[in-house]
This record gives sequence, structure tokens and C-alpha cells, in this order.
Amino acid sequence: MYGNIHSFMYTDEIRQEVKGKYFSQYSCNELIETKTNRTRHVRIDFTKRKDYNTILNNGQISFCSQLYTVSEFLEVPKLLICSKCNSPGHMKKQFQSKYDRCRRCGGDRTIGDHVECSIKCHHCSGEHLSTDYKCPILADYRFELVKELKRHPERLPEHVQLFIPVQCRDRNDRSHVITNYQKNEQKSRATYNSAFNMNTHSWPQLNSNSRTVSNETLFTQKLDEEIKSIREDFKKELNKLNAKYENQTNIFRDRWHLVAQQIKTQNEMINNISTTTLSCIMPMGIDLLRTTSEVLKSLRNNEQNEETKNKLNDSAEQLRLHMNKFSEHFHILQQYQEKISLLMDKQTTSLIGAINTLSYINE
Repeated sequence: MYGNIHSFMYTDEIRQEVKGKYFSQYSCNELIETKTNRTRHVRIDFTKRKDYNTILNNGQISFCSQLYTVSEFLEVPKLLICSKCNSPGHMKKQFQSKYDRCRRCGGDRTIGDHVECSIKCHHCSGEHLSTDYKCPILADYRFELVKELKRHPERLPEHVQLFIPVQCRDRNDRSHVITNYQKNEQKSRATYNSAFNMNTHSWPQLNSNSRTVSNETLFTQKLDEEIKSIREDFKKELNKLNAKYENQTNIFRDRWHLVAQQIKTQNEMINNISTTTLSCIMPMGIDLLRTTSEVLKSLRNNEQNEETKNKLNDSAEQLRLHMNKFSEHFHILQQYQEKISLLMDKQTTSLIGAINTLSYINE
């Protein structure tokens, strides 16, 4: 067979790749005068018919991470040429001649040196060997022979395919192979007829007896027992999973209770601190500043010295500013405490809802 392979791949590389997959590879050679800038034809021969048919049936072969199309390689038909007169159509025993003719010059090979003699065909006087297919006499003879075989392909032996050279093909006939179709069809028909036999394709006899019935009953009982065992194993595994899930749920719920208690305690502490600050410390501070401011005003009114009076006036003004600032912080703290209380109420409600949900799921 042969395939159209990339030109950049070496023949030895192809040989090694194919040998790794098909041990029956016999040879791998590049076909002469088929190489182009991109591809060329490579011929591969196998010793085992199985590998050969496998690749041909697939129509492709892969190696070196590439997929190549393959075709069957058919040798160009060779002529039987007489080794005595260098003419086609007969053998040496069938030709009566006084001497053997040189295929280079056409002279007597027993006379003179015919290793480096001049090349001149004694059939057509052309500058080629007399046995070369370039000779028009041999080409015409091969053309007539192929033409005759195309008319009578039944003369070919079985399992023989003859390649038709380009020079011997008709313009309207695209066939390039001559095969003995009649013998192949007869053989395939005979093989089919001999292979098919009603006796060998008859239905088997069924023996109905009690043993068969009992075997079926035992098989059914065994199958029921296996199904029952599988069902019980499934229930056990399901109970284990439910127990594990319930345990994890209880642990999670207990932790939620602890978190809720901790948040509740923190909220109570924050409320106590806020209540103490808003109800005691802040009002007491404001009252203290107000009382001190009134005392300073009274002292300023009773003071006769202008310098001392001015100092008392400045001190009273500073106390008034601090008292206003203290009052503003007091109002801001009240607003913040209200927002914190609302947020803590929402957190408590959410925790209670989550705990109730877990309890409902567990039930």
C-alpha cells in the first residue's frame, strides 16, 4: 500500500512509527519521482495479511500525530521479455537464434566487450536499452496486452489485480484496475450457499421439565431475598444518617442558645451603663455646671473690683459654654442609646426565630 506523506518527514521516522504499531511491516520506501515541495508517496509492505487488510479497510493510517489516507499499491504490469533476443511475447527456450543479442547495442554478446558499449535499441534504433519501456515497440505491445485483458478479464487468475498504466487508459474510462470479477462473484456466491444451511440455523428444542421450573423458583426466591437485604441495609443507613443529623442539629441549637444568652447579657450591660450614664452622670454634671455658673454670677454682681469682676465674668462664660456642650453630648447619647436598643431588639428577635426554626425542623 502507499500513502501521500508530508515531505518534511524522514522515511526512517515513518518506518519506526509504523513498526511500533504493526510488527509485520516488511519495508518502507519512498516512490521514485513522486516527491513535491509538500508531499510525496511512500510505499509500505507487510508480511501479515491481517494488518494489510485492517489498514486498507480503514482507509487511513496514523503516526507522528497525523492521519494519512492510504491506498492499495499495484505494480505496473511487467512484460515477459526474452533474455536472448530482448523481444516480448516469448521465452528463451521458444526462440531459435544463433547468438544472444546485447540489450545495449544489439550485437552478439559473445563477441567483444558489452559492459560499456554504446546504447542503441535494436528495435527502434532509439538511445535507450532494448528492454526499456520507453521503447515504442514494447509500449505498443504492452498497450495491446492490457487492452486484451480489459476485454477478457476472466483470463486473469484469482486474487490478482492488474494496474493499468496511464498510457494504456481510455479517456472515458476512469478505471485503473483490471480484476477477474466473474471468478470472485462465483466464489463469493458459492461461499454464501455453502455457509447457509437450514439445519444449522434451526431453532433449538426446548425441554420442559419440573427441574427447570424449580430452578426458576429458586432463582426468584434468591432474588427476593437479595432485594429484601438491600432494602434493610438502606433503612439502617438512613437511620444512621437521621440520628447523625439530629445530633448535629441539637448541638447547633444549644450553641445558638449560648449565643443568644451572651447577646442578652451584653445588651443588659449596655442598657445598664446607658441608663446610669443618662439618668445620673449626665444630669448631675449639667446641674453642677449650672450651679457653679449661678454662683459665679452672684459673686460677680457683689464684687466691687473691676478686675476681679471681669475674671468672674470670663469664668462664668466658660462654664456656660461647657454646659451647652455637655447638654449637646447628652442629647446625642440619648439618640444613640435609642438606636442601640432598637438594634438589640432586632437581634434578639432574629435569634429567637432561628432557634424556633431549628426546633421545628428537629421535630
